[in-house]
Amino acid sequence: MGTDKATFLFRGKPLWQIQLETLRRLQLEEIFVSARNDASWRPDDVHFIADVPPSRGPLSGLAASLDRMSTHHLVALAIDMPWMSNEYLEFLCA
Repeated sequence: MGTDKATFLFRGKPLWQIQLETLRRLQLEEIFVSARNDASWRPDDVHFIADVPPSRGPLSGLAASLDRMSTHHLVALAIDMPWMSNEYLEFLCA
């Protein structure tokens, strides 16, 4: 894309903010942002995880997150899925 899609506005909010609000409602123990570079918009309580080279895509981000997490389960939410509901995520987590 050539630009950070996390900053695209959807219904007046950047995608990163929508996804972070969705994840925070789940009351997770830790939240990561996996990307090529640490984003300036990342809140201090959200941990940055660099994608694993050489692919630097979604799967390398998942692999890096699995290596870093301290819990038994990982919820992965793509930045470009603003329609994801908390109800559905809770169902998946159950």
